[in-house]
Amino acid sequence: MAQTTSFAQTVSSFHGLALPEAEMSLAGYSALIGHFGLRLPLPDRLAAISAKHRRYEKEPWLVFTPKHKPEDTLAGHLTFAFKHEGIDLAVLKALFDTAAPAAIARIIKDEPTGAYARRLWFFYEWLTGRTLDIPDAMRAPI
Repeated sequence: MAQTTSFAQTVSSFHGLALPEAEMSLAGYSALIGHFGLRLPLPDRLAAISAKHRRYEKEPWLVFTPKHKPEDTLAGHLTFAFKHEGIDLAVLKALFDTAAPAAIARIIKDEPTGAYARRLWFFYEWLTGRTLDIPDAMRAPI
């Protein structure tokens, strides 16, 4: 699958799964899977952004309001996924095998003491067995 420039594609179906509404934006893991063309079993729960101001679930979709829409970047969708979808090791491993290590390193360098960046750093090095060329983070302020 060819990569698009946008992570959050507006779609009515995703990998054969109909979305609860006609046109929704993918978010979190679904956006990353679509953008990078990751080939893996889909997570049990997928996130999408509705134009409506009502948050709800309709299996397998977690539907969020426009105010939850993440920044349309790798960092934005990873942070959204960590916050709202939890940790999915299969998606992260497939992502790390596909995304450039420099892109992951940039997220961490931009916020080296941030909770989500530190989790990303740990999972990247743990799942890939590779060390990112980043100096050890200083202790986060209390």
